[in-house]
This record gives sequence, structure tokens and C-alpha cells, in this order.
Amino acid sequence: MIQKATFAGGCFWCMVSPFEEQPGILGILSGYMGGNVENPPAAMPLSKNTGVKSSAS
Repeated sequence: MIQKATFAGGCFWCMVSPFEEQPGILGILSGYMGGNVENPPAAMPLSKNTGVKSSAS
């Protein structure tokens, strides 16, 4: 059975490396989640009050 987990932390690119090294992880996708803007550009979550958070899933 395949399960999905989502983790949010400071810089999502920094979160990718530790997960890539773990056995049983099939893939990693970095990006943003939550907030009120669909498909925000990379600079937006840092510069505006969007509620968007960095995450790795």
C-alpha cells in the first residue's frame, strides 16, 4: 500500500535531501500548500500575506 505524507518546514529544498536518502520513499515533490493563492510563484509566499507555506510531499 502506498501512503502520502506532507511535511512543512523553513526551506522546502532543504527538506528534500534527508527524505531522498530514506528507504521506501518513492518520490518527493517540493512546493507550497495552503493559503489563498492558487499556484503561487516562488517569491510570493515570502513577500505577501498569502497564508502559503513551504512544504515537501
